[in-house]
Amino acid sequence: MADFIPRVKPLQYITKSENNQCGVYSLANIIKTYTKQPFSDPKTLHTSFLGRIFGWTLPSEMIKTLRMYNIEAFWSSARKKQAKIVFLKTLIRKGPVIIRIDLIEKEINPLWGRISGHWIVLWGFSDKQNSFYTYDSRKQNKNSLLVGNCLYSYADIERLWNGQRLPIYFKYIFVAVKKQN
Repeated sequence: MADFIPRVKPLQYITKSENNQCGVYSLANIIKTYTKQPFSDPKTLHTSFLGRIFGWTLPSEMIKTLRMYNIEAFWSSARKKQAKIVFLKTLIRKGPVIIRIDLIEKEINPLWGRISGHWIVLWGFSDKQNSFYTYDSRKQNKNSLLVGNCLYSYADIERLWNGQRLPIYFKYIFVAVKKQN
């Protein structure tokens, strides 16, 4: 059993109230951590017109935005990987990982929550707790955590990351940040 807590940790976790924009809030969390640049509004990170209007952020746009701040990253799908939790833990050791999960909450329309999804940042993990240390822009801060503002269990990530009801292109997608100097 192992735990992983990154040396570089976010200084701030912003909680948002609207039901979209989670992609740029996740980007702001990473950019603030590595560049120490303040943002008055993470929505200014959108690189597309549709993103600004609807709050959507595609993985390719995330890469473009991170590169504007000299942060190297790549995106892909883990749908062909067998041990997905082990795979995520391997990526996290190299840097934070943004994943798209199904959003299934009482106040969200279940179909819309699965189609639009939700972006979260995995910063570390605890095998003792069977959980990932996570930044989720929809969650309130838990100051007792070593990193992140909430925990997602390995079982919840397995269940929510699969992108049910989506084209195969969107199943198990992630954006992995390469270790920064």
